[in-house]
Amino acid sequence: FNPENYDLMEIQRVIDNEQQQLHHNFMKNNLLENNEDSFKL
Repeated sequence: FNPENYDLMEIQRVIDNEQQQLHHNFMKNNLLENNEDSFKL
């Protein structure tokens, strides 16, 4: 078991989660902007 490798993997996992969240928010915002005329929130 290599702690350094573990840290790198953990960091990568956190980064991936962040990226997914950013992407999700970005898509959601785009959808909202594109559909503002279709339905009022």
